[in-house]
Amino acid sequence: MPLQPLDRPLTVSSALVDGVYEVLLDAIVSGELAPGEVVKESEVGTVLGVSRTPVREAFRRLAEIDLLRIAVNRGSRVTELDPVHLAEVAQVLAELSGLAARLALPRLTDQDTAWIQDLSEHQLRAALSDGAEEYRLYGIEFLDLLVDRAGNHVLARTAASLRPHVHRLLTLHNDRLPHLELAEDLAGMAT
Repeated sequence: MPLQPLDRPLTVSSALVDGVYEVLLDAIVSGELAPGEVVKESEVGTVLGVSRTPVREAFRRLAEIDLLRIAVNRGSRVTELDPVHLAEVAQVLAELSGLAARLALPRLTDQDTAWIQDLSEHQLRAALSDGAEEYRLYGIEFLDLLVDRAGNHVLARTAASLRPHVHRLLTLHNDRLPHLELAEDLAGMAT
């Protein structure tokens, strides 16, 4: 059935919802909105200077990726950092990374290979010198390259849906990650 014209124009643009979503996503991932913190639609709307409608839609999208728990009339809460959930995310991401590597390998150019080798050396140095922020960025860049070269759109969407959880874990609990071991694994993969 073809779409019928609307009786009234749409009042909330998807760009506005996307903007509110990105602001809230960044605040959750960075820890500015702490795990367990209550977040109210009306307050977010006031702070961002928008109506509650785009805020409500942004909340819904954040709930879909399990970063916000919606509680009607009580304020919503930023999802706690549940160790079981984060372990499950890490497990899925590890499998996706392996799949991405297998699919990407035949598509890697000489330039990609040189970039991976250089990246692995930088990451190893960052791990040894306790350069946590650099270490994070290198690992994410490497995965991005593999997913891009894999050429699988479902894999790309799935990896993108896990990205906020990975960023959140890396930002809020970087001290729990085995930097040196992961850097050495990357160096081995590059070789």
